Amino acid sequence: MYDIVCSLVIYKNERSQLLDAIDSFLNTDLNVKLVLIDNSPSNILEDLKIDYRVEYIHNPSNPGYGTTHNIAIGKYSNQTKYHLILNPDIYYGKGVLEDIIAFMNGDDTIGLVMPKVLYPDGKIQYLAKLIPTPFVFFARRFLPLQSLKKRFRINSS
Repeated sequence: MYDIVCSLVIYKNERSQLLDAIDSFLNTDLNVKLVLIDNSPSNILEDLKIDYRVEYIHNPSNPGYGTTHNIAIGKYSNQTKYHLILNPDIYYGKGVLEDIIAFMNGDDTIGLVMPKVLYPDGKIQYLAKLIPTPFVFFARRFLPLQSLKKRFRINSS
């Protein structure tokens, strides 16, 4: 059993940025697994498998961000209690993963957590968004954006 499995979807990303994200995730004493799923046309990033805890999957069909994460989630869902979805531009400080897991283990009613995200200068990035209403789901599917802007006088500038 892994303490946490992480999936990182990559597509023609900068190598240095990916290495920073990989290094920050692996900078732990936890039993972790990092699954790099490369949707790029070629497997030129395969050499990013820099550690025995990293698995590289080349998936040039590029089915999309969410579908690609589901590959790793499905593969490791019976080998871990926690799965982390990581973006290539996210970096963790030492001890952050341990704190998140301790928090999650402390309350069985928690099913999802999003840590505080900071800019490199230490200021908070406000990322939380409201859950869309049923009207918003309907509008996104059936109403053209321009008619919504006119109806609700939305200024896109």
